Amino acid sequence: MRRLTLLALPVLAALLVAPAEARNDPMVCVENNGTYVLRVIVESRPSPGRPWSLEATERLNAGDRAHCIRGARGVRLTLDGHTGERWARVCQHAFEPVNNQAIVTARGTTFERNCQIW
Repeated sequence: MRRLTLLALPVLAALLVAPAEARNDPMVCVENNGTYVLRVIVESRPSPGRPWSLEATERLNAGDRAHCIRGARGVRLTLDGHTGERWARVCQHAFEPVNNQAIVTARGTTFERNCQIW
C-alpha cells in the first residue's frame, strides 16, 4: 500500500491507494466522523482540462455518510465544516478519473478539522 501526504492549510490529509486487486466498482464516498456539520460540494467534468461543473451540494451531520459517486470521468470534492459562525475548508480533492474505490472521511472537532482519503 502506498501513502502520499497532502498539505493544504490548515488541513493535513492522507491519500491511501488500495492495491489493484482490491478494486471493484469505481466510486468515491464521503462520511462525516467529525463532531461538526459538514458541507460536501460535488463537481464533475468530462475530461481533464475542461471546466468543473457543480453537480450537488449536501450537508452531513456527525456520523452521516453521503451517497457515493460512481464511475465519473472526473470528480472534485470540496468539504467545508461549520464552525458555528461560518463555513471553513476541511479539504478538497479531485479524482481523475474515478478508477478505484475511495472514501473521504472528515474527522476532528469544530476547531480542528481534517480529512483522510482511503
